[in-house]
Amino acid sequence: MKNLKNKFPPCVDCGKRVSSKNTIRCRKCSDKNRIGKRNSKIEIVCQNCGNKFLIYPSRKGIAKYCSQKCYSKKFKRICQECGKEFSIYSNRKNTAKFCSRKCFGKWNSKYKIGNTHPRWKNITITCKQCGKVFHSSHSKTQYCSSKCYWESIIGEDSPNWQGGKSFELYPPSFNRQLKDRIRVRDNFICQLCGVPELECDRNLDIHHIDYNKKNCEESNLTTLCRSCNTKVNTNREHWANYFQKEIKVEFRASGKQSDFQ
Repeated sequence: MKNLKNKFPPCVDCGKRVSSKNTIRCRKCSDKNRIGKRNSKIEIVCQNCGNKFLIYPSRKGIAKYCSQKCYSKKFKRICQECGKEFSIYSNRKNTAKFCSRKCFGKWNSKYKIGNTHPRWKNITITCKQCGKVFHSSHSKTQYCSSKCYWESIIGEDSPNWQGGKSFELYPPSFNRQLKDRIRVRDNFICQLCGVPELECDRNLDIHHIDYNKKNCEESNLTTLCRSCNTKVNTNREHWANYFQKEIKVEFRASGKQSDFQ
């Protein structure tokens, strides 16, 4: 072992043999060297007074001022809107332009609206609803106002238009007595989310499972809250199959026969 140790190089600081081929200092000298580098300071210039001062390397890029006095020193600027003189801290001396948000808003309303805005593109567009010609900075705009937009998706122009089914009248058999029987049968509970009628701000709705208003058989009706009744108006095929299975199970448990085979 002694012969192996003699093969290792000596420490560059103290001259003792090191314990590994991959190092140039012993453990004691290595610790001293590392602590010395960590405690050594570097010199930078204060951004306020211009004096040089020392900092630790870990604060390089963070420290900008030599003292609290330089950090807290205020500078005077002239507001670009009202011309009033105001004071700001040194960290904002190159960016502050206005004395208040009120002046900043006034300046923006004069120089950054419409044609004066730096991002203004001034694209000429014809409204798809009323035919009015207007200007916009967005190339995807199609309507001159929200009124024209909502008018464009009403009736046959709506993407959910299904031939005017919502205007069909319910048959006379779909009356209050029938609705009350369905609610009693379902214990005044929404059959989708389980919320009771007492927790709703209105009576529970009666929903046609096959979406046929003229089919008012009890096996084709179920009780839903207002939110769920709106929810099942999309993806109708899925919800029709879902409620048909539920009705089958319910009628099978009560010993009755349902119309869904």
